[in-house]
Amino acid sequence: MAQGALLNTYAFLFMFAFGFLISGKRPILKLSTRALLVVLFGAVLSYALTETSPWHMLIGIATGILNCLFVAFAIIDYRAWHRGRKNPSGP
Repeated sequence: MAQGALLNTYAFLFMFAFGFLISGKRPILKLSTRALLVVLFGAVLSYALTETSPWHMLIGIATGILNCLFVAFAIIDYRAWHRGRKNPSGP
């Protein structure tokens, strides 16, 4: 398990990526994917804060599912954004 400075680095990178994806000037992610990212962030915080709760394992499973769903949506949005950049005149 990660501890100390390594954990702080992971937290910083996660917060940086979260802020970049939510408030980018040229957004790669669509609004629905950004909303899912905010929900995922809430689930991660819930998981971190409920360590002694009986719901901890269930929240962890839900967070893992949300993470997989977010990655799938982000890949779809990125591919659509990338195609749009290749063909700026339209479909």
